[in-house]
Amino acid sequence: MMLNIFASLLCLLMSTAGIVFLRACWRKSSKIHRLYRIAAWAMLCLSLVAWSFLFGAEFGLVVALSVPALAAWVSISFGIERKKKQHISGNTSTTSPATSAQIPSKGKTWRKFLIFVIAGPLAVVSLCFVTIEFVRFIPAERATQMVIGAFLYPTLLGLASYWVCYNNKPLRDGGILLGASILSALHLFAAQIL
Repeated sequence: MMLNIFASLLCLLMSTAGIVFLRACWRKSSKIHRLYRIAAWAMLCLSLVAWSFLFGAEFGLVVALSVPALAAWVSISFGIERKKKQHISGNTSTTSPATSAQIPSKGKTWRKFLIFVIAGPLAVVSLCFVTIEFVRFIPAERATQMVIGAFLYPTLLGLASYWVCYNNKPLRDGGILLGASILSALHLFAAQIL
Protein backbone atom coordinates (compact mmCIF):
# COMPACT_ATOMS: atom_id res chain seq x y z
CA MET A 1 0.00 0.00 0.00
CA MET A 2 2.73 2.44 0.98
CA LEU A 3 4.74 1.45 -2.10
CA ASN A 4 1.76 2.31 -4.36
CA ILE A 5 1.44 5.73 -2.74
CA PHE A 6 5.16 6.38 -3.17
CA ALA A 7 5.05 5.20 -6.81
CA SER A 8 1.99 7.37 -7.51
CA LEU A 9 3.72 10.41 -6.04
CA LEU A 10 6.82 9.68 -8.10
CA CYS A 11 4.75 9.40 -11.29
CA LEU A 12 2.91 12.62 -10.41
CA LEU A 13 6.23 14.35 -9.80
CA MET A 14 7.58 13.21 -13.19
CA SER A 15 4.46 14.43 -15.00
CA THR A 16 4.48 17.77 -13.20
CA ALA A 17 8.22 18.26 -13.75
CA GLY A 18 7.75 17.55 -17.46
CA ILE A 19 5.07 20.24 -17.70
CA VAL A 20 7.11 22.73 -15.68
CA PHE A 21 10.14 22.19 -17.93
CA LEU A 22 7.99 22.56 -21.05
CA ARG A 23 6.48 25.76 -19.68
CA ALA A 24 9.94 27.13 -18.83
CA CYS A 25 11.35 26.58 -22.32
CA TRP A 26 8.28 27.48 -24.34
CA ARG A 27 9.18 29.71 -27.32
CA LYS A 28 12.82 30.00 -26.30
CA SER A 29 15.59 28.73 -28.53
CA SER A 30 18.83 28.77 -26.57
CA LYS A 31 20.78 25.55 -26.05
CA ILE A 32 19.77 25.21 -22.40
CA HIS A 33 16.12 25.55 -23.34
CA ARG A 34 16.49 22.85 -25.99
CA LEU A 35 17.87 20.58 -23.30
CA TYR A 36 14.95 21.48 -21.02
CA ARG A 37 12.57 20.63 -23.85
CA ILE A 38 14.20 17.23 -24.40
CA ALA A 39 14.19 16.57 -20.64
CA ALA A 40 10.55 17.59 -20.41
CA TRP A 41 9.40 15.24 -23.16
CA ALA A 42 11.56 12.45 -21.72
CA MET A 43 9.94 12.91 -18.29
CA LEU A 44 6.47 12.90 -19.82
CA CYS A 45 7.24 9.70 -21.75
CA LEU A 46 8.74 8.07 -18.65
CA SER A 47 5.72 9.07 -16.61
CA LEU A 48 3.46 7.50 -19.24
CA VAL A 49 5.35 4.22 -18.91
CA ALA A 50 5.42 4.46 -15.11
CA TRP A 51 1.67 5.19 -14.83
CA SER A 52 0.99 2.23 -17.16
CA PHE A 53 3.10 -0.12 -15.02
CA LEU A 54 1.47 1.17 -11.86
CA PHE A 55 -2.20 1.03 -12.87
CA GLY A 56 -2.23 -1.17 -15.95
CA ALA A 57 -2.08 -0.19 -19.60
CA GLU A 58 -5.65 1.10 -19.99
CA PHE A 59 -6.10 3.12 -16.82
CA GLY A 60 -2.45 4.14 -16.62
CA LEU A 61 -2.57 5.63 -20.11
CA VAL A 62 -5.65 7.69 -19.21
CA VAL A 63 -4.04 8.99 -16.02
CA ALA A 64 -0.72 9.64 -17.77
CA LEU A 65 -2.45 11.80 -20.37
CA SER A 66 -4.80 13.52 -17.91
CA VAL A 67 -2.26 14.57 -15.28
CA PRO A 68 -0.07 16.64 -17.66
CA ALA A 69 -3.18 18.28 -19.10
CA LEU A 70 -4.34 19.28 -15.62
CA ALA A 71 -0.84 20.40 -14.65
CA ALA A 72 -0.62 22.53 -17.81
CA TRP A 73 -4.02 24.04 -17.05
CA VAL A 74 -2.90 24.98 -13.54
CA SER A 75 0.41 26.33 -14.86
CA ILE A 76 -1.34 28.48 -17.48
CA SER A 77 -3.89 29.67 -14.93
CA PHE A 78 -1.09 30.68 -12.57
CA GLY A 79 0.58 32.64 -15.36
CA ILE A 80 -2.65 34.50 -16.14
CA GLU A 81 -3.17 35.41 -12.48
CA ARG A 82 0.42 36.65 -12.21
CA LYS A 83 -0.01 38.83 -15.31
CA LYS A 84 -3.26 40.26 -13.94
CA LYS A 85 -1.59 41.15 -10.64
CA GLN A 86 1.32 42.82 -12.43
CA HIS A 87 -1.09 44.79 -14.59
CA ILE A 88 -3.22 45.89 -11.64
CA SER A 89 -0.24 46.92 -9.52
CA GLY A 90 0.93 49.16 -12.36
CA ASN A 91 4.25 47.39 -12.68
CA THR A 92 4.80 48.11 -16.35
CA SER A 93 8.50 47.33 -16.28
CA THR A 94 7.80 43.56 -16.28
CA THR A 95 4.54 43.67 -18.20
CA SER A 96 4.92 44.24 -21.90
CA PRO A 97 2.11 45.77 -23.97
CA ALA A 98 1.50 42.40 -25.60
CA THR A 99 0.82 40.66 -22.28
CA SER A 100 -1.29 43.46 -20.86
CA ALA A 101 -3.41 43.45 -24.03
CA GLN A 102 -4.10 39.75 -23.50
CA ILE A 103 -5.88 40.33 -20.20
CA PRO A 104 -9.55 39.88 -21.12
CA SER A 105 -12.27 42.34 -20.18
CA LYS A 106 -15.34 41.18 -18.23
CA GLY A 107 -17.35 40.54 -21.41
CA LYS A 108 -14.55 38.50 -22.93
CA THR A 109 -14.08 36.62 -19.67
CA TRP A 110 -17.72 35.49 -19.65
CA ARG A 111 -17.46 34.54 -23.32
CA LYS A 112 -14.35 32.46 -22.63
CA PHE A 113 -16.07 30.85 -19.64
CA LEU A 114 -19.07 30.01 -21.83
CA ILE A 115 -16.79 28.47 -24.46
CA PHE A 116 -15.05 26.49 -21.69
CA VAL A 117 -18.38 25.11 -20.40
CA ILE A 118 -19.59 24.22 -23.90
CA ALA A 119 -16.29 22.67 -25.04
CA GLY A 120 -15.89 20.89 -21.71
CA PRO A 121 -18.80 19.44 -19.74
CA LEU A 122 -21.50 19.95 -22.39
CA ALA A 123 -19.39 18.34 -25.12
CA VAL A 124 -18.49 15.44 -22.80
CA VAL A 125 -22.12 14.62 -22.00
CA SER A 126 -23.43 15.27 -25.49
CA LEU A 127 -20.85 13.18 -27.28
CA CYS A 128 -21.22 10.38 -24.76
CA PHE A 129 -24.89 10.08 -25.72
CA VAL A 130 -24.15 10.47 -29.44
CA THR A 131 -21.40 7.83 -29.34
CA ILE A 132 -23.57 5.34 -27.47
CA GLU A 133 -26.41 5.95 -29.91
CA PHE A 134 -24.17 5.61 -32.97
CA VAL A 135 -22.41 2.47 -31.76
CA ARG A 136 -25.72 0.72 -31.07
CA PHE A 137 -26.43 0.64 -34.82
CA ILE A 138 -23.13 -0.90 -35.88
CA PRO A 139 -23.79 -4.50 -36.98
CA ALA A 140 -21.23 -6.20 -34.74
CA GLU A 141 -20.99 -8.05 -31.46
CA ARG A 142 -21.46 -6.10 -28.25
CA ALA A 143 -17.76 -6.28 -27.35
CA THR A 144 -16.76 -4.93 -30.78
CA GLN A 145 -19.28 -2.10 -30.43
CA MET A 146 -17.76 -1.17 -27.07
CA VAL A 147 -14.24 -1.12 -28.51
CA ILE A 148 -15.34 1.06 -31.43
CA GLY A 149 -17.11 3.38 -28.97
CA ALA A 150 -14.00 3.55 -26.77
CA PHE A 151 -11.94 4.77 -29.73
CA LEU A 152 -14.65 6.91 -31.31
CA TYR A 153 -15.66 8.88 -28.19
CA PRO A 154 -12.33 10.62 -27.43
CA THR A 155 -11.85 11.36 -31.12
CA LEU A 156 -15.28 12.99 -31.41
CA LEU A 157 -14.75 14.83 -28.13
CA GLY A 158 -11.44 16.27 -29.29
CA LEU A 159 -12.90 17.33 -32.63
CA ALA A 160 -15.96 18.92 -31.03
CA SER A 161 -13.89 20.77 -28.43
CA TYR A 162 -11.57 22.05 -31.14
CA TRP A 163 -14.59 23.09 -33.23
CA VAL A 164 -16.17 25.00 -30.33
CA CYS A 165 -12.92 26.79 -29.44
CA TYR A 166 -11.97 27.59 -33.03
CA ASN A 167 -15.41 28.65 -34.21
CA ASN A 168 -15.90 31.14 -31.36
CA LYS A 169 -19.71 31.09 -31.67
CA PRO A 170 -20.61 29.56 -28.30
CA LEU A 171 -24.40 29.92 -28.38
CA ARG A 172 -24.81 28.23 -31.76
CA ASP A 173 -22.30 25.49 -30.93
CA GLY A 174 -23.86 24.94 -27.51
CA GLY A 175 -27.30 24.68 -29.10
CA ILE A 176 -26.08 22.09 -31.58
CA LEU A 177 -24.39 20.01 -28.87
CA LEU A 178 -27.37 20.34 -26.53
CA GLY A 179 -29.78 19.36 -29.31
CA ALA A 180 -27.67 16.32 -30.25
CA SER A 181 -27.53 15.35 -26.58
CA ILE A 182 -31.29 15.65 -26.06
CA LEU A 183 -32.17 13.75 -29.25
CA SER A 184 -29.72 10.94 -28.50
CA ALA A 185 -30.84 10.67 -24.88
CA LEU A 186 -34.53 10.61 -25.87
CA HIS A 187 -33.92 7.93 -28.47
CA LEU A 188 -31.95 5.83 -25.98
CA PHE A 189 -34.71 6.26 -23.40
CA ALA A 190 -37.42 5.35 -25.93
CA ALA A 191 -35.43 2.28 -27.04
CA GLN A 192 -35.28 1.06 -23.41
CA ILE A 193 -39.02 1.49 -22.87
CA LEU A 194 -40.15 -0.08 -26.14
